[in-house]
Amino acid sequence: MISKFTLMNMSSKNSLTFGQTPEEECLFKDDGIDWGKAPASHSTFSYPTQLGEYIASTSVKGRDISIEGYVYYIPTDLEKSQVLPEELEEYCYRQIKKKKELLNGIVNPEQIVRLTIGSYFIEGKPEQSIVYGSDDATNNIFFCKFLISLFCSNPMFRKTVLPSTVLSGTKPAFRFPLIIPKGVGIKMGIRSSYRLIAIENEGNVSTGCVIRLKAKGTIVNPTITNIQTGEFITIDKTLVNDEEVEINTNDGNEKGVKGYIDGKEFNYFKYWNFESTWLKFPIGTSLIGFSLKEGDETLLDISITVNPLKYALEDM
Repeated sequence: MISKFTLMNMSSKNSLTFGQTPEEECLFKDDGIDWGKAPASHSTFSYPTQLGEYIASTSVKGRDISIEGYVYYIPTDLEKSQVLPEELEEYCYRQIKKKKELLNGIVNPEQIVRLTIGSYFIEGKPEQSIVYGSDDATNNIFFCKFLISLFCSNPMFRKTVLPSTVLSGTKPAFRFPLIIPKGVGIKMGIRSSYRLIAIENEGNVSTGCVIRLKAKGTIVNPTITNIQTGEFITIDKTLVNDEEVEINTNDGNEKGVKGYIDGKEFNYFKYWNFESTWLKFPIGTSLIGFSLKEGDETLLDISITVNPLKYALEDM
């Protein structure tokens, strides 16, 4: 069971922690969360006299999540000693109202809310403003019951911190404090340059990636290839020293190709080779390689970031 999670408004960056112990900012019950489901819609067809149907395609729709919990406030021993006993209830009620004000700002139907559980998150928009208890039994000076409803158009849980796989690049080889052995010296960096590397997708569905290229000199037409499927991405451009390219193959608004020169961002879609495909990583292991039309392969740093997508988390 999940015992703790965080809600963050992605516009204001304000957040609250929800848990099942008095130390948390808001409480929720064991049965207070409905994680919803990711419903699938199958397009089918059949022939006369056929038994059953063929599934032509499958699309997965959004997920509805509802959270039922309580806003409350427990004064510390210091607060109890500083506030008059006859004023303590009113003091706690003011603190509850402050939490409600923060919660009202986080749950905004016009803004995206991120729900983070451990190392995974899911994002959505509230389906309505927050609903509070409407009678003395659920909304009083000691606690206030609430209901939050989220619609997540992307029903998958994604990792918050993504490890990047270095296909070609330089890793630092020293740490501070720095001691240089006399007459021996030290390694300043280790060059990793793999023509092939295995990349693992630990999720439940195929997913895109973010490919970052950085030129350390002049190179021509870099190509990233999935060896098993034959799919590839080629950037038809001569890259110069310190020029960077970012290719995002994930579905959504971020999908595209960007370039960076002297810290300035440019649209590099015009350099996209139209025989290229938006690389996807199927479940399991994929073998990825790279090549250049012209140039020294050691002059190109390449990293690939894959975010595994899950329908559900093991703690649910």
